[in-house]
Amino acid sequence: MEELKPLDKVLERDDRLSYFGVTLEYLHHRAAGIAISPAAPEKVHDQFTIARNALLYSWFVYPFQPVAFLYSILAVEVALRERLKAARPELFQGAREPALYQLLEAALKARWITDAGFQLDGEAGVPEIISKRYPNIPDDQRYSYSLLYSLVGLRNDLAHGECMLAPNMASLLDRGAEIINQLYPTSR
Repeated sequence: MEELKPLDKVLERDDRLSYFGVTLEYLHHRAAGIAISPAAPEKVHDQFTIARNALLYSWFVYPFQPVAFLYSILAVEVALRERLKAARPELFQGAREPALYQLLEAALKARWITDAGFQLDGEAGVPEIISKRYPNIPDDQRYSYSLLYSLVGLRNDLAHGECMLAPNMASLLDRGAEIINQLYPTSR
């Protein structure tokens, strides 16, 4: 069970990270190395900076790792919303704004996000639920379309209190930055 740290132990590392060989220097290096495009709106930068700081401060509180990941997804959602508001304002005319799934779907259909924008190891599979709904996924968007399942599902799990602890979620922040950087390339 998680507990509030006593005041005299606030600046001590959370020993759970030491089992994975993670150091404070490593976390700082990883957080500092995950950058998003200067073309992204300030509110996207703010959310993503919170994610990077949560990753760094997971040295002190290991459960900040999923907080970092959640904030990176929130930054992606803000980036999608802002880009689509400018390009497709009609999507925002209804009583409710589009949710993450609809935002991501619109960006994929506009081909703002492709697999070339990700540093992937190997080929990406598409979950069956997505391949049935989108039978003609372009070959260069197979991983990108899989995000409709994985990214949205993970965000929902985290937002609804699912426990998700992994040794190092920095690579998941990398994926968030890669999405944002495709939405807001340095030169458009």
